[in-house]
Amino acid sequence: MDLYPARTLRLRLLLLQAIAAAVLLSTPSLALDPRKAVTQYVQTRWTVDTGLPQTSISSITQTKDGYLWLGTQLGLARFDGVRFSLFDRRNSKGLPSNYIQRLLAGRDGSLWIATDSGLTRFQNGAFHTYTTEDGLSGYNVTALVESRDGNLWVGTDKGLNRLRRDHVNVLMEDREGVLWIGTNGGLARLDAERFTTYTKRNGLPSDSITALADTPDGALWVGASHGGLARLEKGKVAVWPTRLPSTDITSLLNDRDGNLWIGFDRQGLGRLRDGRLDLYSARQGLPGLDCTALYEDHEGNLWIGLFDAGLVQLRDAKFLKLRQTRGPVCSPRLERTRSP
Repeated sequence: MDLYPARTLRLRLLLLQAIAAAVLLSTPSLALDPRKAVTQYVQTRWTVDTGLPQTSISSITQTKDGYLWLGTQLGLARFDGVRFSLFDRRNSKGLPSNYIQRLLAGRDGSLWIATDSGLTRFQNGAFHTYTTEDGLSGYNVTALVESRDGNLWVGTDKGLNRLRRDHVNVLMEDREGVLWIGTNGGLARLDAERFTTYTKRNGLPSDSITALADTPDGALWVGASHGGLARLEKGKVAVWPTRLPSTDITSLLNDRDGNLWIGFDRQGLGRLRDGRLDLYSARQGLPGLDCTALYEDHEGNLWIGLFDAGLVQLRDAKFLKLRQTRGPVCSPRLERTRSP
C-alpha cells in the first residue's frame, strides 16, 4: 500500500519550495559577520544545471518586490529563491537583445536593462526599449545610475548622452548626490553641472576606470584596468600600496559593515578590512575567477556574478562546525596580505 501518493508528495514539494523562497527573499536575517574569515561563510552556487540560462553573469540587482535579477549573455533571469525565469527575445516582446550588460532597479519598482541594442525598461510585465531614435547617444548601453532627483543617467560607447565622448564604463551617485563617471579617459565628477576630471596626472594608477564604491566618510574607492586600486579623498588620490593579485579590477562593493569587496580579473575575490586583504579564490572554494558583478541584498548577503561560472551567494552561517573555530568552510587555506 502506498502511504504517500504522488499527488501528496508533489504538494509537499511545492510547500517546501514556497518556504525556501520566503526565507530567501522575505525573512530578515543577519548580514555577513565581518569578524569571520571569508571561508567561514556558507557558499551556494547556481549554474545552468540548476536553472541559470547561462553562466556568465554581467549584472545583479533586486527590485522592490524582492525578486533578484541577473543579466547574462543569453537573456535576463529572474530568481525567486527557488527557480529561475528566463526572459529573452523569443518569449519577451520588446526586449531588443539577449546580451544584457547592466541592470538597475528603479525607485518606482521598474527594472532598467542595458543591452548592446538599446536601453529597455521593464514595468508592469511589459518591456519598452529606447534607442538613438529616442535620443540615446549610442545603441550599446554600458552603464546606468538613477540620481536622487529621479533622473536616469545612461552611459553608452558614444558617451554620457552628449556630455562626454569617452567610453563610459561605470556610473555611480555618492551619498552627497555627486555623480561619478568612470571612463577610458579617466574619472569625472559632476556636481551642480560642473565637471572635475581626474587622470593619471592627478595620481590615478590608470585612466581606464572600471569600478567605483563610495564610503560613509565621503571617500571614493576607484578600481582600474591595468592599474589596481586607489582611494580618492578630499580631492587627493592615494594608490593602494600593497601588491594585489591582479591590477585589473572588475567590480567593487562597500558593504554595510565597511568591508570593501574587490572583484579581480581572473584572480577571484578580495575583502579589504582594516588594512588587511583576504583573498577568496579557487583554492578557497570559489568556482570561478572572474568576479564581474557584486551585490549586497536587503538582508546583507553577498551575491557574486562570475564570468562563465554562474552565480554565487555568500551568507553568514548560523552555526559554525565544532573543531573549526577559525578554519575555512570550503578549503583549508586563506590567503592574507596586510598594508604596511
